[in-house]
Amino acid sequence: MGGNIMNVMRALETLHEKIKSLSEDRRKHRLANANLNGKNLREAELDGADLRGAHLVGAYLDGAHLAGAHLQRAQLTRAHLWFSHLEKALLEGARLERAQATGAHFEEADLERAHLEQANLCEAHLHGANLHGAHLEGAKLRRADLRGTNLSDAHLERADLRGAHLEGANLTGAFLQEVRLEGACIIDDNIDNSRPTPLDSSI
Repeated sequence: MGGNIMNVMRALETLHEKIKSLSEDRRKHRLANANLNGKNLREAELDGADLRGAHLVGAYLDGAHLAGAHLQRAQLTRAHLWFSHLEKALLEGARLERAQATGAHFEEADLERAHLEQANLCEAHLHGANLHGAHLEGAKLRRADLRGTNLSDAHLERADLRGAHLEGANLTGAFLQEVRLEGACIIDDNIDNSRPTPLDSSI
């Protein structure tokens, strides 16, 4: 009899812990419009989190897990995103000006019309990402993986794409004034439909 009571008590404790964990997990993932400016969120587990409109200016998100997160219109200016995981994240209209995102993973992420002016995306993984109409003026994309990326109508003026992989990228209507492309892997057809603007002589 006593053994049965103990088993029931243990089962209840386990159930309580699971409910508590689930509650905490849900609170963690509901961060829409939250003020997280400058916060230390290194290696945080935020996959699928609702961070729409969140303020993350200057936040430390190095190595953070944000796969599938909702970051539409989020403020990530000057955020630290070194080697962070944003695969399939939704970042439409997000502000990432001057963000430090070396080696970050943006595979299949939606960055339509996002602002990435002067962002550091060297060696970033953007394979299959949607950057339609995105602002990448002056961005550093050296050795970045942009294979199959949608860069149609994107603003790449003065961007540094040296050594980048652009095989299969869609550059239709892209703005390419003064872009740097030395050593980039690119198919000539990719730029045939880009904006008829002067390109760097090294192309």
